[in-house]
Amino acid sequence: MALQASDPEVLATAFLAADRAVVLTGLQLGGPESLDLTHAHGEWARRASLEAFLTEPVRFWEYFYPTALTIAERTPAPAHDAIARLERAGVISSLITQAVDRLHARASSADPVEVYGTVLVMHCERCTERYGLPEVGALIDASTDGVPRCTTAGCEYPLRPEGTLWGEALPRPAVERAWEIAASADAFFVLDSDLRTA
Repeated sequence: MALQASDPEVLATAFLAADRAVVLTGLQLGGPESLDLTHAHGEWARRASLEAFLTEPVRFWEYFYPTALTIAERTPAPAHDAIARLERAGVISSLITQAVDRLHARASSADPVEVYGTVLVMHCERCTERYGLPEVGALIDASTDGVPRCTTAGCEYPLRPEGTLWGEALPRPAVERAWEIAASADAFFVLDSDLRTA
């Protein structure tokens, strides 16, 4: 039975009645989203897509890197803190998120399943070396073409975000884990998600 629970008492009763409550959160948890990362016709879909990454890497990084820096400046909202407290109290057994900002982890959620990955870490697909945003910024600045490349000796392969790009399949391990968690739930709560990306 699907509840549209805007009444806090109804929601609390549903949480407390569950043995395995699972929560799915969207990209906009805790406040208005100034960056539209979910609309198929938005700037993110055009410029942070797999196609843009492969065919126009300079334009991709010109858009993606400053956007990732903006996302990195976010801080956990009261909703992130509340979810982490409910996890610690044993009310929420698992957390799945569409967010790419790692705010659940920063709010002390134990092990959120990030089905889209994160925009805060880049990696080399050749040697698997990982880089944080400050390192990537320095690599972009030092690059002659604006594309960050791996610094592992002899590699120099172009880096890519760990997060899912528009037009790219979600990471299989995260999706499989999310399905397993959802299948074991006796209550599933969706917060701030339209359950769509178009």
